[in-house]
Amino acid sequence: MGDNDVLGGVLVDQLYFDTTRLPRAIEMNLKASDGLMIFDIVHIIKKNLWKEVEEGMRAGGNIQ
Repeated sequence: MGDNDVLGGVLVDQLYFDTTRLPRAIEMNLKASDGLMIFDIVHIIKKNLWKEVEEGMRAGGNIQ
């Protein structure tokens, strides 16, 4: 997008019906954008989705 940053975003509550899709959503956003915003982190905390977040971050290349 030229000189403009392209930010990806994930609405975690939209994936409650199938949280196994969260890692792929994070991965895709990280690979296709200049950054990632996760809305609203309270959903990750309440549903204990840290494993899924970590998996997506690894697959997206943001953590080793």
